[in-house]
Amino acid sequence: MSRMNLVLRSAVGALALLASLAPPAKAAELSWADCGDGPACARLTVPADWARPAQAKITVGLAKLPAKNQATSKGVLLVKTGGPGAQIRILRQAKATFEDLTTWFDVAIFDPRGFGTSSGITCPTPAPFTYEWVFPDRAAFDAYAAKNRAFGETCGKEAGPLSGRLTSWQAAHDMDAIRRALGESRLTYFGNSHGTALAQAYVELFPGKVGRMYLDSVIDHTTISLRDWLKRRAKALEGNFHRFAGWCERTSTCALHGKDVEAVWDEVLATARREPIPAGPGVTVTDTQIVSRSGFAYQEMWERMATGISQAQAGDATFFTKVEGLPDPDLSRIFICAEFPYPGSRYLNATGDHALYLSGNTCVREHVHRYLTTGALPPVGASC
Repeated sequence: MSRMNLVLRSAVGALALLASLAPPAKAAELSWADCGDGPACARLTVPADWARPAQAKITVGLAKLPAKNQATSKGVLLVKTGGPGAQIRILRQAKATFEDLTTWFDVAIFDPRGFGTSSGITCPTPAPFTYEWVFPDRAAFDAYAAKNRAFGETCGKEAGPLSGRLTSWQAAHDMDAIRRALGESRLTYFGNSHGTALAQAYVELFPGKVGRMYLDSVIDHTTISLRDWLKRRAKALEGNFHRFAGWCERTSTCALHGKDVEAVWDEVLATARREPIPAGPGVTVTDTQIVSRSGFAYQEMWERMATGISQAQAGDATFFTKVEGLPDPDLSRIFICAEFPYPGSRYLNATGDHALYLSGNTCVREHVHRYLTTGALPPVGASC
């Protein structure tokens, strides 16, 4: 998305920050132990089904980076960087990303139920994951859908007490249990991408326990039509492509500098549509694979993208045999922003891609730090 709305307060935009830090409640007992590479880890026991809390139990894995100065710590900031998927490994890999936040907070992260160090599920068949969200025809889409359906059915049978209970409703209750276990009277939260869907559920279920929240790259959980979602995604990606083309025009290091980028792109797709382009011994790449595996949303990929397109124009589409440079296999990268109805919230318009805070946008980070530490929202009309 070429322009991202950033919200400050509670749940439905691209960056959201919520109000008021309350003093922490009495801490619950958690057994923290060093778990390597910096964080301390613990496990929290919760119901497998919060609608039947007396029945089967599961555990949720937690990790935290302590505030640099415990004497001045403002409490715990719970973070979910995206997914769904394991989170604690991300904390280990990207400690530097959260270093600024540990100036003021204990930064905690959790593996959502079903993933990572939390009680999980071993599926009998692998997920038919594909980076391709553009299919050449209906038959190809139906074949993929059938594999996906079979995966879900067989995996569900092996899920035990977690079967049917990997919902945002259940996860929001887990988050409230984490809040209580961490001794916080209100939840101070940083959610990115999929983490914003859990925030929306939390706000709906526990409005009285919401502290300050910052939501980045918010998922519009009200969109239930795949066709509508893809239409909006395509529109956002089209905007990112034009940004990429403009960058190439201005940047001498772009492999397509001095060329008509849109014409080259159309030529590559037309060639691959007529006959898949060679991409190494025995490998070819189609036009739909090129579209699906293109990273125009990520400015840090643009130089490599330009080189890959140039090579494909010359007859070698090896670059498009994988999705190079994307941080994880998450297809839900571009989301639609909607008006946020809660008082005290604010959108912050920002030009950029997905995960603006985590990708190091200095302007965004300054607004977020000010908000989380003081409660001061960005001025009306502010943008990054």
